[in-house]
Amino acid sequence: MVGVSQQPGPISRLGGRAAGWFSKRPPFSWGGRFSGRRRVLRYALPLCIPFVLVEWLCRALVRFVQNTVPGIVRVGAVAIAVWTFYNVYLSTKAYLYDAENRTKQKQYQAWQVINTAQGKAGQGGRIQALQDLNEDGVPLDRIDLTDAKLDSIQLPGARLAGAVLDNVSFVNANLRRAYLRETHARRVNFDHAILDGVNLQSAWLVGASFAHAHVKKGHMWLANLDSSVLMRTRFDRSALARASFRGAILDLVDFPGAGLSSAKFDSTECMGTNFAGADLRFASLVACNLSVANFDSADLRYATLDSADLSGAFLAYANLDAANVRKVDLSGARLQHARLNGIRNWQSIRSIDGANLYGAVASAEFLQWAAKNGAVFLDVREVWVKQEEDNTWSVGVQRMSSP
Repeated sequence: MVGVSQQPGPISRLGGRAAGWFSKRPPFSWGGRFSGRRRVLRYALPLCIPFVLVEWLCRALVRFVQNTVPGIVRVGAVAIAVWTFYNVYLSTKAYLYDAENRTKQKQYQAWQVINTAQGKAGQGGRIQALQDLNEDGVPLDRIDLTDAKLDSIQLPGARLAGAVLDNVSFVNANLRRAYLRETHARRVNFDHAILDGVNLQSAWLVGASFAHAHVKKGHMWLANLDSSVLMRTRFDRSALARASFRGAILDLVDFPGAGLSSAKFDSTECMGTNFAGADLRFASLVACNLSVANFDSADLRYATLDSADLSGAFLAYANLDAANVRKVDLSGARLQHARLNGIRNWQSIRSIDGANLYGAVASAEFLQWAAKNGAVFLDVREVWVKQEEDNTWSVGVQRMSSP
């Protein structure tokens, strides 16, 4: 009908609203889908940046520590080691400086003791002072120890060249390898002393006593031992060339293998002395008592034996070529296989009665003369045997094979 307004019903209104709603909705697009997330990131991202920076810094710090700390530790260790070494160096330097001062002070006190006791008899504290100086390697050349009593002192390797040792007592002392060249030691007492390797070259030892001393491989060239007492002393392989023993007592002394060329034994008591293997070339044994002495294999070439007593002496295998035997007493001497070529003045031999010349190498004229004057030629050899219980020598007999 005209003029009458028709209003839509409820369903029509609902449909109209839905159609309007769909008509206002924008079309679908991917950009629109993520636009909300972009807004979230736009506001949230600045808030995360500090945390990221902190994390980055922490990682960087970790890497720095891992790469740098070992080097720092090494540098620190080196620095500590250098510092420690420097402190040790300073401490050692200070200690050595103090030790040097202490050594000087000790040596000064030792010299003060020695100088204070100079010329006085007895010990006077000198034993410890001398031992201390010797241990420090201080030379004791030309020291004056007159009348000192230094028994049992220990001075191995001591240097005492030119020292004055008159009347000094070195009983039981240890002077092994000591250097006593040109010392003046009149009446010095070396009884039972150890003198192995000692150097007494040109030493003045007149009236000295070496009883029971041991002088193995000693050096005593030109030493003056006149009127000395050397009973039961051992000079094994010692060098005694041109040494003087005039008027000395050498009973039962051992000179095995010693060098005694040109030595002087004039008027010396050498009863029972052992010269086995010794070098006695050009030695002078004038008026020497060599009774029962042992010259086994000794070299006596050109030796002077004028008026010597060689009765009962053992001269087997000895070399007496060109020796001077004027007025020598050879009674009972053992001369088996000895060399007697060119011996001088044999016609004036005082006695050769009972001497055994078996196998001796000599001129036929001398052998005939010896046989007429009581010499014998027996195929036996009397050998020297040392008695250990009393340190003496005795003669034994053993059969020899024919030459």
